[in-house]
Formats: sequence, structure tokens, C-alpha cells
Amino acid sequence: MAPPVSHRPRSRRLVIVVLVLTIGWSLALLAMDLLTTGKPVVGPGQILKADVVVVGQRADAGHDRIDIERVFKGEVEQGSRLRVVNLADVARLEAGKPYIFALTRFRDDFAVTRLEGQRTDAPLVYPSTPATIEQTKAILREAGN
Repeated sequence: MAPPVSHRPRSRRLVIVVLVLTIGWSLALLAMDLLTTGKPVVGPGQILKADVVVVGQRADAGHDRIDIERVFKGEVEQGSRLRVVNLADVARLEAGKPYIFALTRFRDDFAVTRLEGQRTDAPLVYPSTPATIEQTKAILREAGN
């Protein structure tokens, strides 16, 4: 009589293959997460809806004014100071750090532009980096502004 055939080596190989595939997939997801997070993306809808798009800094902590460093769109001058009525609502806005502001006229002042159906309650501004500046210029260029 022939000895019974054991299926253990085959099931062990299957477990090892599944384990290696699971670890590989987890590492791939981790790499994608690390390579894509932390990079701000400028919202084209907000930029296009805005009356004014500028790079500016909050004048002082707790104040509702920004100093304009650069103008991409609109009738404001570089070096001017603008009052932004909803500036206090912007999350994590540091004084003295440049941001890209998409602004809508609000009487004689401005407000950070908001979109219908915007998911967040806080108005969105973007850190001014070479990448976000290029994104902003590309959005305006494609729109013909």
C-alpha cells in the first residue's frame, strides 16, 4: 500500500504566497500615500470664480487684512493692503507666511471665495510655493485670464 499523500507543503506555499502578496500590496499603498499627501492642490473652480487672485500675507495675527505681494488676476495693486471680511474663518493661517488668496469683492472689501457645495466650512487658501504658484498660473492661462 502507498503512504497517504500530504497536502501540507502545497497549503504552506499558498499561505506564503498570500502573505507576500498582502505585504507587497500594503507597501505599495503606503508608498502611494506618502508620495501624494502633503502637496496642496489649488482648486480651479475657486480661482476662476474669484474677482482677485493674489499672493499675500496676513498683516498681523488676529487682524482681517492682508498685504499683497503679487497679483495674478484682478484690479488690485502689489503692495496694497486689503480687508478680507472672512479671514478669521480661514483655518491655520499664519501671520507673515505667504498664501494664495482667491478673493471675491464684498462691498468695498473682499472675502475669500467660496464655492457652492464646498465640503468644508472654512474658506480655502493655499500656501504660496513654487508648485501652487505654477498651478494658479496654469489655471488662469488655460481659462484665458
